[in-house]
Amino acid sequence: MTSDGGNNWNLVDTNLPDEAYLDIDVAVSNPSVVYAISKKQVIKSIDGGLNWATTTLTDGNYSGRGYDIAVSTTNPNIVVARWSVKIYRTTDGGATWTSIITGLPNHTVWDSSVHSEMLDWSTTSPNVVYSASTGHNNQVRIHRSADFGTTFTLFKTITLDAGANGQI
Repeated sequence: MTSDGGNNWNLVDTNLPDEAYLDIDVAVSNPSVVYAISKKQVIKSIDGGLNWATTTLTDGNYSGRGYDIAVSTTNPNIVVARWSVKIYRTTDGGATWTSIITGLPNHTVWDSSVHSEMLDWSTTSPNVVYSASTGHNNQVRIHRSADFGTTFTLFKTITLDAGANGQI
């Protein structure tokens, strides 16, 4: 962690489980709130990453594994997470999660590159969130939500160059 613009760094990992994290997202509206997702769980910090606690989205409570996470740009309690074949949403900072099924494709491990950004909030419209998924046919399906991630509809399908091999 840095407090001087990156000139000096200190290792801070109290309660941070020793796992590979696939995405870490800082709440733009409150930089003290940070979420991270691993294959096993979504964790949350309310002090800028000094201390961490597990949310209820874990492999012990939900089948499958984590892939990607995105925090609302205006409300640090609204988060969407790609977990296995579903996208889940919380409005209470991770205490409860709701499966969002409406309009979303059935994601599988083979649909998307695990390392690509699949969920992201719009930088110009705070109620808009996007989900991207790819297949081995070099097609990218972009789904859009205009209601803070409550429902999604197909927004656009893009065909990638054959050399992309399904990676976005």
